[in-house]
Amino acid sequence: MDKILQFKKSLDYYLKQLDIRLNEKDYLGALDAGRNAINSSKTRIDRQAINLILSQVYFEMGLHLLSCEYAFYAIENIHTRASAYLCIGKNLVLLKKPKRALLYLSKALEWCRSENIVGAVLEWTSEIKSQMLNQNVDITHFDIVKNMVKQRRYQEALGEVMPYLENGSIDYKILYCDILVQKGDCITAREILLKILQFDNFNVDAYIVLSALCLKEKDFFSLATNLERLKNLQLNDKQIEVVANICAKSEDYELAINFYQKILKNDEFNTKILLFVSLCYYNLKNYKEAQYYIGRAIWIDIDNPILKIFSQIIDSKIQKDVQISTSLPYQVGQDILDNIMESIDSNFDQVFCTSLTLARDIEWALTLKNTTIMQKITQNLAKSSKKELIKFYQKQLLTTRLSVNQKFFLTKYALFYGRLKTINVTVSLVYKSFNLKIPKQMQNNQTLKAGYCGAVSFAEINNLDINLDKVNSKLMASDLIINSGDFTENLISCLYFCENNQILEQACIYFDMPKIKVVEAIKCLNLL
Repeated sequence: MDKILQFKKSLDYYLKQLDIRLNEKDYLGALDAGRNAINSSKTRIDRQAINLILSQVYFEMGLHLLSCEYAFYAIENIHTRASAYLCIGKNLVLLKKPKRALLYLSKALEWCRSENIVGAVLEWTSEIKSQMLNQNVDITHFDIVKNMVKQRRYQEALGEVMPYLENGSIDYKILYCDILVQKGDCITAREILLKILQFDNFNVDAYIVLSALCLKEKDFFSLATNLERLKNLQLNDKQIEVVANICAKSEDYELAINFYQKILKNDEFNTKILLFVSLCYYNLKNYKEAQYYIGRAIWIDIDNPILKIFSQIIDSKIQKDVQISTSLPYQVGQDILDNIMESIDSNFDQVFCTSLTLARDIEWALTLKNTTIMQKITQNLAKSSKKELIKFYQKQLLTTRLSVNQKFFLTKYALFYGRLKTINVTVSLVYKSFNLKIPKQMQNNQTLKAGYCGAVSFAEINNLDINLDKVNSKLMASDLIINSGDFTENLISCLYFCENNQILEQACIYFDMPKIKVVEAIKCLNLL
């Protein structure tokens, strides 16, 4: 049997399979065929075209961030650029980001050579108009305070909440109770929540916070009563997830699975929920089901390192005294984040070099879409002069898993703190590498230095063929250094792309800078 030849199938074969799977709406099969097609392709143009198809597959699956990730690859090719912009715009509409979606749809019109794309852009533009008419796009004060609570800025959040309590706002009262529970003042919170439920016996959010309170006090009898009540109320997916997380924290894994399954009925490709279900089955010692659900998640997001780690843990059925933290389904591994932040606040270098798990935990934390966590971790990594940390940092720079924004922070702080003054970054898609170095004239000016790092990061992440030395010499010849106090780091980052109008527009979107301000700066400095 060992001597049987393995015949490699052609690119055309996999493309036909991809087309068949898409027509049958077998999206997992389409992903498999698409990945094989990329491996069989020999030209960059082919790979970008296939990436665009994979982007469409993820769009149909409802995985809009992954869809955008694959569409960005196809922007580089002029033949797929318009469709890629259209795909990104569609995803942003469904992600409720209408203003940003308009920017990409306008780019699709600029590059399109097909009436079909024009028609599609008009359809999605009308959807954007209805979104902007029917919804308040601006972030509300309540959303800002909720975000403060998520970041554990409790005192600051309390200061924002207190004025609204006097007006009798139920939502603010419940949020106030949530802060009290997390700070440990359960007595006051319980009194307020019970009063609310006396007048509104169907208030889901009040029951959820009361359940979290019961869990904190280990009042499992009352917790069971509240969860039973929640089972009979109408919950949205976000509320269902929070309730399921509380069940998992209380070690009622079967009830947690029941709640998670409700989400999967409408969102079968949700890799986070598939992971949580897998963890629950693991804690029930049902390893076969645990592997099934983690396998489904990996099949969808094949490069996700966190899913692979847990799959290995499940496969090996780790030692009995090592528990998978039951808090993992609660706020996506809050216990692990607590340990990371604690090590950062203490002697980070020493803890990193002696811990057996901190490096793996940080790799996981870096994949989270949390700017605060990303900044704090990368800053401390970049500051260190320990060989172990520098080696770890370089490994993260080379990974293809991190997003554009995440890799931006890695490169920025590596250069910013001067520990890695020259970084060899390999771009896996085109197998190129180049050196990035902070110019000497910028070493003592933090704004110029940060702006340069931003430009370098943007160029590296998007695989742009930009002559940074040439632009840098132009900037140095202008009066930028003299008047650097008038420029922000984002504006300086954009100035590096002044010679290419298309890339300049992309940079303005990325750095959130109005193009008119950048153009004014270009004229002021006589860069063209």
